[in-house]
Amino acid sequence: MKRPLPDPEAPEKHSEECLPAFANPMASRTKRPWFQRTNTQFFIGLGLALVVPALVFLLQSTQVWDEATFTSSSTLAAIAVVLGYQFQRKLFRFPDVKAGSHLVAGFTISFGLVLGVAGLLRSDYSTVFLVTSYLTSLIWFVAMDRVRRTHSRLAMVILKGGRIPDFASIHQIEWNEIYRIDDYSPDMGPLVMDLRHPHDDHTLECVARLVLDGVSVFHTKRAFERLTGRVSIEYLSENEFGSLRPEQFYLRMKPALDWVMALLLVPLFATVLVPLALIMLIVQGRPIIYRQKRRGLRGKRFTFYKLRTMKTEDQNALQTSQEQIAALLTRFNDPRVTPFGRFLRRHRLDELPQIWNILKGDMSWVGPRPEAAFLSDEYQRRIPFYAYRHVVRPGVTGWAQINSGHVTELEATGVKLEFDFYYIKMMSPWLDFLVLMRTVKILILGIERT
Repeated sequence: MKRPLPDPEAPEKHSEECLPAFANPMASRTKRPWFQRTNTQFFIGLGLALVVPALVFLLQSTQVWDEATFTSSSTLAAIAVVLGYQFQRKLFRFPDVKAGSHLVAGFTISFGLVLGVAGLLRSDYSTVFLVTSYLTSLIWFVAMDRVRRTHSRLAMVILKGGRIPDFASIHQIEWNEIYRIDDYSPDMGPLVMDLRHPHDDHTLECVARLVLDGVSVFHTKRAFERLTGRVSIEYLSENEFGSLRPEQFYLRMKPALDWVMALLLVPLFATVLVPLALIMLIVQGRPIIYRQKRRGLRGKRFTFYKLRTMKTEDQNALQTSQEQIAALLTRFNDPRVTPFGRFLRRHRLDELPQIWNILKGDMSWVGPRPEAAFLSDEYQRRIPFYAYRHVVRPGVTGWAQINSGHVTELEATGVKLEFDFYYIKMMSPWLDFLVLMRTVKILILGIERT
């Protein structure tokens, strides 16, 4: 929904005072309700997570509780709440992250870690205290997130001028457009504008005042990235590629973390793969494993493994590049996919052999999905900056995979590439955890690839 626009042909009139609506900083800021203040939410939640379990335990007259146990339990609960709260704040930086499962996962992990460390150190603690603290903090923060979303109006203002992305496609936000900075008021919402556009001096002066008064002002490019989870290819020619460089410390740690996680999961994967292989042998015959050359880190070719889900075809019959591309792309309801293969693909079970690619160092758990070598070379010729996705190891699952699914058209591949660039730019343990959580959800629900 958009407000009526001022006439862009009307002559501009600048007031002597820059933006009278917010010339007074105190008048420009609308006092937010307490439930929208993150610090208030946190301290109330922390207090409840300590007071409620203490009352519950004290009401149990049959239990003897010494001061050391109380102190230890309170300390462990406080640490767990702080970790869980920080966990949720890290996740909420990413687009379309809501409460519910993410909050449950965050606080479950934080309390689990605290209990694990306490067990290793053989600390005295009350299980009743910690369980009550866990449930109390979880209920509080989920409720506050629900209240905040119910009472908050998601609105932003676009100052026309320069390069403006297609924000109208982001439907969860009310977008209002203005042509002059004098038409803006802070109560309309944060301001979004092209800061690289040569605006007039009056506009720049007013924007500077807005920033000093604490009003949120976003560059169009940054706003687009934060709201969509994509880095627009259109803007890349303006940037140094260093701005898309992944965080180096985590980039160096990630292969070791991937390898350890893969090693721990080998027994679990084996118990699933062996029965699947036997069923495949009976239902659709050999071969069981499908091998293909794909592009990985720095564009190097590697052998990619997965369970075969399609009928065997004579690849030598392909004569033209168009025929090769058509054969490499799997479409929705592709007739080449076997009935059992469709089941494997729906639950992503065909990807299980890629644990071997991770152990070999060819792949990661999370990253851009590797394309067939021929297809990757073709995309590199057609799509600008496509080769940059090879700056990190490809993944079994990825940010683009969970947001755009399987694509076949060139334009859709460009959008998927923008998701890949966002992952590369924002790569972190938090984003990897978010991707893995959503992948598990897809595995459980069995969402069909499109």
